[in-house]
Amino acid sequence: MAGERGDLRMTETNTPKSAKKPRWTSLEIGLITIVSLLFIVIVALIILFATQKTGESIAKALGLLSEPH
Repeated sequence: MAGERGDLRMTETNTPKSAKKPRWTSLEIGLITIVSLLFIVIVALIILFATQKTGESIAKALGLLSEPH
């Protein structure tokens, strides 16, 4: 009987906490923003690097790049 009352109290105290809406702190929002921007920059640099390399090889294959004398 005493164990059941203890379990009942635990569920009663946990119910308001679980019903409470979780809020993002300004630190969390700032960190997510910084990480997202860094991820976008890294992806953009990878794309630029990949297209530059393929662009050079295509231009060399077509003979569009002048070779230094």
